[in-house]
Amino acid sequence: MEVAVLLGACDAKRCITLAGDTQQQILEQGGSEAWSSLLDSLGIESTALSTLKVSYRSTRPISTFARSILGALAEDEGPPLTAREGAPVELFGFPEHGACVDFIGTALRDLLRAEPLASVAVVTPDEATSRMYFQGLERMDVPMVRLVEDQSFAFAPGIDIVDVRQVKGLEFDYVVLVGASDGAYPDRPNPRRLLHVAATRAIHHLWVTWVGTASPLLGAVS
Repeated sequence: MEVAVLLGACDAKRCITLAGDTQQQILEQGGSEAWSSLLDSLGIESTALSTLKVSYRSTRPISTFARSILGALAEDEGPPLTAREGAPVELFGFPEHGACVDFIGTALRDLLRAEPLASVAVVTPDEATSRMYFQGLERMDVPMVRLVEDQSFAFAPGIDIVDVRQVKGLEFDYVVLVGASDGAYPDRPNPRRLLHVAATRAIHHLWVTWVGTASPLLGAVS
């Protein structure tokens, strides 16, 4: 609808340039599976589609991991070219949330001691999990922890605890995905896209954690 309104505001040539990634979706309903299907639905015949082949945000391991999350939903045949190598994506499973909070809190305290200017996002599947991890990290006296509500990002060094539906379009030096369980991210299109959005927020390092049984989207993990 938004694109149709934009086209209606143009002259008779209807010449516009659209830039975006149809794979970066956070809503269950809405959006398009690909640019081609969107343009077809609008009856636009004279078009040129150009896909950016290089990822400048994330490292090769992060980009490859994120591409694997999309599976058959991916529009390209393989992961994008990347400008940087980096640390492997690390996966951690825990029997309960207390153990996960303790593990993450200890790691983040050490990280901020070594890199006080780092930006970190602890990305959760929902607001309730965000509040639980925020309270847990506060009790551990982890410094510079912020609970993000209604996209109230500080855009400053420190740790943002935030649910996945608020991070689209942003980037962080370090990202910790928590709650990547089978219940939060089942094998369906919308959870695939949500997990892909969350993973691609990471610039340098990506950790993925879950409690109980891991999401099937993570593939064969131990």
